[in-house]
Amino acid sequence: MSSTSDNGCDFATLEEEGLSDETGNEVATREEDNKCVDSLHPLTNIPSIIQHVLTYLTADEVETCRLVCREWNTEACVVLRTKRVVAFMDGDAVGVYINAMEGTPYNPHAQFEVCMELKNEKLLEFWNAFGPEVISLDIRSSAVTWPDFLDVIENRTPNLERLSLRFLPRQDPRAKIELDLRNPFTNVTQLRLASMPLSVQGTNGVVERLADLLKLLPNLQVIGFLRIKSPGMQARVSQTLVEAIGKPEVNLGSLTYIKLCLLGLTSDQLDALALKSLPLERLEMTLAEGMRASSLKNFLVSIRKTLTDLKITFPEKFTNMQTFLNLNDSMRPDESVQVLSNLKSLTMNKFKGSIYFAYKLPNLTKLIYTTDTLRNSIPMGFRRRPYGGHIEDHNLQALTVTALSCLPDTSTLNGISLCFPYLKSLTMHNMDDDGLGVIYRGLPLLSELILDSSTCTDQGLTGVPTEICIDMVETDIFTVAKVELYRQDLFIGSLPSLRTFSVTAPNISDAAVAFGMAWCKNLQELRIGSPLVTDKGIIFLANRLYQDLNLLDLTKCSNITEEGKFYAHEKLIGKVIVAEPEEEEADEMEISRRKMKIPKLEYTDRGVVKTKQGTSSSSRMASPDINFFEEIDTEHVHHLAHQLHLADHNPDVNPLVRVHAYRRFENHLQQVYHYQQD
Repeated sequence: MSSTSDNGCDFATLEEEGLSDETGNEVATREEDNKCVDSLHPLTNIPSIIQHVLTYLTADEVETCRLVCREWNTEACVVLRTKRVVAFMDGDAVGVYINAMEGTPYNPHAQFEVCMELKNEKLLEFWNAFGPEVISLDIRSSAVTWPDFLDVIENRTPNLERLSLRFLPRQDPRAKIELDLRNPFTNVTQLRLASMPLSVQGTNGVVERLADLLKLLPNLQVIGFLRIKSPGMQARVSQTLVEAIGKPEVNLGSLTYIKLCLLGLTSDQLDALALKSLPLERLEMTLAEGMRASSLKNFLVSIRKTLTDLKITFPEKFTNMQTFLNLNDSMRPDESVQVLSNLKSLTMNKFKGSIYFAYKLPNLTKLIYTTDTLRNSIPMGFRRRPYGGHIEDHNLQALTVTALSCLPDTSTLNGISLCFPYLKSLTMHNMDDDGLGVIYRGLPLLSELILDSSTCTDQGLTGVPTEICIDMVETDIFTVAKVELYRQDLFIGSLPSLRTFSVTAPNISDAAVAFGMAWCKNLQELRIGSPLVTDKGIIFLANRLYQDLNLLDLTKCSNITEEGKFYAHEKLIGKVIVAEPEEEEADEMEISRRKMKIPKLEYTDRGVVKTKQGTSSSSRMASPDINFFEEIDTEHVHHLAHQLHLADHNPDVNPLVRVHAYRRFENHLQQVYHYQQD
């Protein structure tokens, strides 16, 4: 394959396959092929269709797609600016990149990692040539001084938006800079840091250095940290960050998200943050022992206008919550949690008290909390709120309650149905048969039901008495005609909108699968966990729901044989079957993504520039822009993580897609078109 000067591909020189046969119709086939190439496919009328398709490929594959034609080169460059990360390990790599990209009219890369000193000569040449194209910059050098840092951020990269630092800049004793006299960098909106060296520099020194950095970035919207595994280090980093933000000279009027759980916050720190009135939208924090309820209330009041997502962990002895959770009519509006009128998602750990305050949060759609007093946390109904002259119930959509030591009795579940009649997602533990009956009658709109560590039996899921279930399982009578004759109550199929059902219960058997789950009309995802479920129930389920079921998870069914798994795979062709025990600890969405071979679109592909390809004197390489990257696999990254400070690489390895002509990509366009229609 040959490439033009703008990295496009001349169709006249494309590799041609099958253009001649024994009858000598080579010319006719060539004309037909050219006509197919020249004519645009109807799917190209869909806006950004090529970009959408390319996002499902790896960065290395998108680089190859640049060679198809000028149009594809333009579309691929847009995708690469968000997908590809170019890593420079030394000055030679920078020189290779400059030589390869010289004269390229379309700059495909905007994200760069620098693992060398900023004053490298080759790096200075790179800033002069490609500095305005840099949108994201990750500086991994351990020796970052303020003069070099300010020169790069202020003069070399005028369009920088995302900045990552593994080490905070330090003052050079030979050329100390007065940071108060520097102009702020208004383009940078995202800052990511590593865990700061508190034990080496001391907390006070790090706070001052971090505050100096934040003063130069007044328009920051997101502050994040690399993953910190040690809770003690995470607590020290959290307190250092809060102390730096709370300084009077630090003004972050656009900060909306802190990508770090703020551990061990004290009353004094919350009081300092409350004075800032930060426009935070998302916040996760853990309160320290001895926290004053008034400090927490004042802080929540200060961010009430913008806060939409709150995750909070209470200390063990934090029980004085009346000042902001108790909602009686005699309290002023600014004294209670009702000021969080824009809150949409609330997560509370170690919560003690009642969720009665939720009726004052009209926009709350997701509530997650853990408690050891389940019965006391659920009120027996809300006072319905007036809206536009009418009385309206609460519109909570998703509720997750974790109370491992408490049984959700019928009175508790009745309270849930009275408080949240429009609930669509419910996650509970220790569910029994009586509780299932309350769910069937009180929550008919459920589309997702997750029951973990439940005590329910076959009768609760099927509506058929236990004795009959046992008899039918022992005699292998899985006939469709006789099931309805024995039902005496509602069952899992009585929820008409149920799409996702997950149950882990040691007492359910094949009867629950064949007489209950297999009769759900709209079930799409099913996860079963029981040692009593065998091949008989799974075979009956596969025969009944092979058209509707999209995901079947059998990882917690220890008595399913290889024959049963094979039959499910053969019957549910094209569907997702999770049946390998070794993947039990993986995230459910991760299992689904990996089985369907969908790439992680939120992660980028790192390409380390090769340093041993070509001669240093060559101005152009044989295949520019695509063959000088070396993809780093996961094992190599873990091996060199300490030396190179590399983060985890995307583990997905998709088959290489080589595009030789426009007509060969029509299948991808067709798939994306049908995907959008669905």
